[in-house]
Amino acid sequence: MASHARPPSMNQTPTTGSTLNHYRLLQELGRGGMARVYLAQDTKLHRKVALKLLPEDLLGNVEQIHRFERESRALAALNHPHIVTIYSVEEADGQPFLVMEWVQGSALYDLIPPDGLPLRELLALAVPLVDAIDAIHRAGIIHRDLKPANLMVREDGILKVVDFGISRIESETIIDGLPLTAPEPLTGEGRVLGTVPYMAPEQLRGRTVDARSDLFSLGLILYEMATGSNPYRVGSTLEIASAILRDPAPPFPPRAEPLAADLETIVRRCLEKNPSDRPPSCEALAGHLRELQDRLLGRSGSLRQPFPRQPLVARTPDPGTSVAVLPLRNLSGDPAEDFFSDGTTEALIASLAKIRGLRVISRSSIVRYKGTDEPLVDVARRLGVSHILEGSVLRDRRQVMIIVQLVDPRLDRTLWGETFQGGLGDVFAFQKSVAEAVARETLAELTVTDRSRLRRIQEVAPTVYEHYLRARFAINKRTSGDVRRGLESLQLALQDDPGYALAWAAVAECYAYLVSFGYAVLPPSEGIPKIKEAAQRALELDDSVSEAHTALALACLQNWEWVAAERAFLRALELSPSNADAHHKYAQFLSMQGRHTEAIEAMQQARRLDPLSVIVHQSVAGVFFMAGDEKRSIEAARMALDLSPDFWLAHFILAEIASRRGEHRAAHDQLTRLLETGRNLFVLGACGRNLATWGRGEDARAVLAELAERAAAEYVAPTLRAKILFALGETDAGFAALDQAREERDQSLSYLKVDPNYAIVQHDPRYALLLARLGL
Repeated sequence: MASHARPPSMNQTPTTGSTLNHYRLLQELGRGGMARVYLAQDTKLHRKVALKLLPEDLLGNVEQIHRFERESRALAALNHPHIVTIYSVEEADGQPFLVMEWVQGSALYDLIPPDGLPLRELLALAVPLVDAIDAIHRAGIIHRDLKPANLMVREDGILKVVDFGISRIESETIIDGLPLTAPEPLTGEGRVLGTVPYMAPEQLRGRTVDARSDLFSLGLILYEMATGSNPYRVGSTLEIASAILRDPAPPFPPRAEPLAADLETIVRRCLEKNPSDRPPSCEALAGHLRELQDRLLGRSGSLRQPFPRQPLVARTPDPGTSVAVLPLRNLSGDPAEDFFSDGTTEALIASLAKIRGLRVISRSSIVRYKGTDEPLVDVARRLGVSHILEGSVLRDRRQVMIIVQLVDPRLDRTLWGETFQGGLGDVFAFQKSVAEAVARETLAELTVTDRSRLRRIQEVAPTVYEHYLRARFAINKRTSGDVRRGLESLQLALQDDPGYALAWAAVAECYAYLVSFGYAVLPPSEGIPKIKEAAQRALELDDSVSEAHTALALACLQNWEWVAAERAFLRALELSPSNADAHHKYAQFLSMQGRHTEAIEAMQQARRLDPLSVIVHQSVAGVFFMAGDEKRSIEAARMALDLSPDFWLAHFILAEIASRRGEHRAAHDQLTRLLETGRNLFVLGACGRNLATWGRGEDARAVLAELAERAAAEYVAPTLRAKILFALGETDAGFAALDQAREERDQSLSYLKVDPNYAIVQHDPRYALLLARLGL
């Protein structure tokens, strides 16, 4: 009769060959006062995992068990490419344990040569390390035991934070944006938790420990990576502790590498004895390391002054340099003329957005004030601006009257006003004069560059301009049907004037919408060439059209031409600094690259320019989701729902997060409600993936069948099927779907590197191969 390994009892030490649930212990990987770690075989999923168990002497301590379970759940909610993946929190015969990704590779400690790492290799590891700790802090977790031995470098060079043995989760306390723990007491044996050579001074003293304590530990790790040794390994434990409390770190040994001195400046700031003198956050530290890396690789200019002594906070724009153009009122009383008043408003916004130093609120935030009489001071406060441009329009056949005035709402005073009356073909000169007048009143003067940009407004025949305005009116409704109607109007404009650059840029914008996430009514393989062709035609006619550069960037992005895409985005922003759409799309590009800190910063800038846009708020939620910061993602999604309670994409991302957290019923209910309003393909795909991870395989396969049926009549992104198949464990079929997605240029595949739904297959060699083929 075959023998079976028995699970250890609560009082029995696990041994090699024994089992916990469906995990067979293969070998002990390590042990400490807080946990034991084993390599185990998952007999259900046929993979190796790491199991982390409480030591025997803590199993009878109910408080310790509850803490272990609570902190394990918090860590399991993290999703970051450089943090070890937590698969589950389980219990067997009274023994709680954590099931984690098994990271094959070497500890960072073993990879540091005696004289330190070359600067390029150092930064390639340091930037993702600090990004990972930033994600941990944003989740309200303080690590408290960062050291090279707790950092693994996989065989492919990917760094992972693997040990959270004495981490502390804080549920409520937030000070200056940093999560704080309570004062850390000595243990019963008189020990301070942590590893002494990597402890911060306040940690050694048993005082309040917060995120800045981890920054001190990071400084020590960076010092060791640069020099080959910890600056405070000077003798006994007491001598080490005394040196940390008293002595500055020794200077770096002389290095021939350029920028080594700049790295030392950054490291020394991390090693300040006073926590308030350290960098304000890991996000700030990562930004400076990344900037140093860019300089080393020849990608940027000079290094900023490292870490101003004052905490870094989001810059509040100078109220004297901001303006919102409220929707011009249609005085005709005929709703059919709304296209003209709305189009004139949008044209004025576009002109003003070209002026560097003037923050101009985007159309999608001001459109909600159309037809309202809300006091201007309240509008200004909500939009965060100091000036408002308002007015009205009356069109009678080919004659136009436009009245505008610039108001300081705080003083309830009109600063400037003008009335225009003339033919439709004269409105272009009026747009220029209005933009120049607003700039004079808000900035005092215009630069030569700004004047040149304002004068480059292409003038076209009245009939062409009317077709263009009708197209913009339709496009801005953001439905696939309206976008197609916009294309029809643009084709009429281009028939009359094939040299109209703005019309070509709008054509590119239309095709970009039709292949984008949430629409995807046009196969990317058909739409991408059309985007690129129209954008390039616009730029051949007028290289100063910011919208055309944005469209070209999207075409390059969807062809996975990353360098060309970034070049086009940056050119678009150079030409129109207040182009909220360009900031928005550039942020998504950065997110796809895994450049999370930059992506968040760019998306926050888009939100400053478009503060009431439900789409931008939802996209803020998206970049936080891809960065593994579920808490801030939820906050942003809820802000989107405050603006528009029925906005499906915000509900979609909340359902995704619920599913990731194992709240499958809640996710299913939310997705089902969305499907009741229309069988959106992306919602349907998410529903199928959630069903699969929930264990409802038959229902998930029914969703796959519906997607296959609909693919016969409309475009269905292959990534939708791939995610369901991976969740069902059908890996080969999933990768076949991803290969199809690559061939078809499925836009969603651009998120392959960061989308947490692919974490389940990230160790498959085909995943790394596909990333390489995409240039990621």
